Amino acid sequence: MWPSSILPSTRIWPQRSSSTPFRTISTGGTALRKYSFHGTSHTFVASEAARYLGRDLGELNLMNRPPGKRGEYKCHPRRGVCGYEHGNDPLEGLMMGTRSGDVDPAVPLFMVLELGMDPSGIYKLLNGESGLKGICGQNDMREVLRLKSRGDRMAEFAFRMYCYRVKKYIGAYMAVLSSVDALVFTAGIGENSPELRWHVCEGLEKLGVRIDSGRNNRNEREISCPDSPVRVLVIRTNEELMIARETVRVTGLRPVL
Repeated sequence: MWPSSILPSTRIWPQRSSSTPFRTISTGGTALRKYSFHGTSHTFVASEAARYLGRDLGELNLMNRPPGKRGEYKCHPRRGVCGYEHGNDPLEGLMMGTRSGDVDPAVPLFMVLELGMDPSGIYKLLNGESGLKGICGQNDMREVLRLKSRGDRMAEFAFRMYCYRVKKYIGAYMAVLSSVDALVFTAGIGENSPELRWHVCEGLEKLGVRIDSGRNNRNEREISCPDSPVRVLVIRTNEELMIARETVRVTGLRPVL
């Protein structure tokens, strides 16, 4: 399921967010565009956020951030606009468990021209040996946090770099959205790590994000302060339930209880 299925108005995504800056002729006439992933999870989380806030999904500006091994995107249903970090494949965007995320395009060229690496080797490096694993040797954030608590400097560095990049994306999309109703943490580490959520949100107070340390440490559904202009939620995803709901909607079958 693509995020564009959330609302009919988002089925056609604006070219400015889905296009790549290449001349079509340079790709042999094949149009390159950005794609997104994890639409089933995003749809469920966005729907649950709207339910919790007591608002219609089409009236909300939501940012869904699933930190962890996989990437993330935001949805802006109010104006029928979706944005997403992934590019032509999942490599673009945040650094992940084994993927590099955003990287200077000149780096792979340097690897080919100066280091003599072949493209397939670079592809494997960027997708399977980079990200958290490339920095500290571990691709699981839980293990990174465990090593960090024991004083491992590279685990600390990997954690700090990850939080910095999440924070940078939040700021970038806030600039695009103009206003945000809620920031949602989900998916594994986003649901279960108060430390990561705190470091990601720290310093975003002037952008309207203020979280309550007590509520955050207790993993409550809403962790923002009562006076926070942007609500900050923690919602556990449920892709299986979302698939079942969509099956019922599409087929018209009645669920068996």
